[in-house]
Amino acid sequence: GTLVNALTWHFQQLSGVNGPERPGILHRLDRDTTGIIVVAKNDLAHAQIARQWENRRVRKEYLALVEGTPQLDADQIDRPIGRNPKVREKMMVDGLNPREAVTVYEVHRRYRGYALILAKPRTGRTHQIRVHLASVGLRILADSMYSSRSNFTLADITGRAEDAETVLLERQALHAWRLSLWHPITGKPMSFEAPVPADMRRTQEYLERLAGDSGRTG
Repeated sequence: GTLVNALTWHFQQLSGVNGPERPGILHRLDRDTTGIIVVAKNDLAHAQIARQWENRRVRKEYLALVEGTPQLDADQIDRPIGRNPKVREKMMVDGLNPREAVTVYEVHRRYRGYALILAKPRTGRTHQIRVHLASVGLRILADSMYSSRSNFTLADITGRAEDAETVLLERQALHAWRLSLWHPITGKPMSFEAPVPADMRRTQEYLERLAGDSGRTG
């Protein structure tokens, strides 16, 4: 039931750079994060695209629904990220063995107590967007690791106890929406988009209706 199993079944050949456990996989998405992932079908393409990643030529854009009120319409978070010394699975700003981490973000829509954020990571640290946004008071909805909430319900918007049974999100509201890179053979620019998943669309619709949508800002 994994992506790797599906890829090896669908394609007769994939890049072997990462070995048989991760054939063709060029990068990772956090568990329960949806969206675009890049897969190389041969070693040459893998090497060329990996070089673009190393040189920070690949542009990634994520959409995130967050709790909190952004003070700015756009900002850059430049804070190193390392491992949490108490919980090994977690990362944190200025943790153990911190490495440079930069995320640019824009506020696309503001709601009463919530916002839709477009995040553009300039580096690729583990859990980077989730950690960076949380560090400025913008916790991604239903992010069990960094917001202490494993779900998001209609009651969180309306305040009515009877709406608690309507669960809108059961995983972090983070989606790898757009990715741009250069074709590994022709050198032509390419850009791809993944449609926003149904759970995030539904949550945004409720926020727009019930949480005082104040419009697009970015």
